[in-house]
Amino acid sequence: MIANQVIDILNKYRIDAGGPVLLVACSGGPDSMAFFHILIKAGYKIALAHVNYNLRGADSNKDEALVKEFADSMNIKLHSLSVDKNNSDKTNDSLQMWARKIRYRFFDDILSNHNYDYCLTAHHLDDQIETLFL
Repeated sequence: MIANQVIDILNKYRIDAGGPVLLVACSGGPDSMAFFHILIKAGYKIALAHVNYNLRGADSNKDEALVKEFADSMNIKLHSLSVDKNNSDKTNDSLQMWARKIRYRFFDDILSNHNYDYCLTAHHLDDQIETLFL
């Protein structure tokens, strides 16, 4: 079962339930929502980080609202960032690289300002292949 595999990986790195608060990247998509629910059910203390790139119109805002609704309902701290795609740093990077730079800069800021020890992200196989190519 995937939940057991997640817990086994965290245990391998000595990240125990009841230990430090984990910052969990949460897009609102199925991967990150499942990941965050697995961690909660297993007893981990978490905070969430969400980036709204405003690239998909109303759907981007729906994802943000979903993450906020779940965080509020479970009394979980949510760190969110809304990016104005027209006023953000312009680079020659691909859209994916642009978004990744924004996301990881945001995560680093949260980690340093809130003393979280870890930032966890959920990835499926296609994400891992994309990362390999990047």
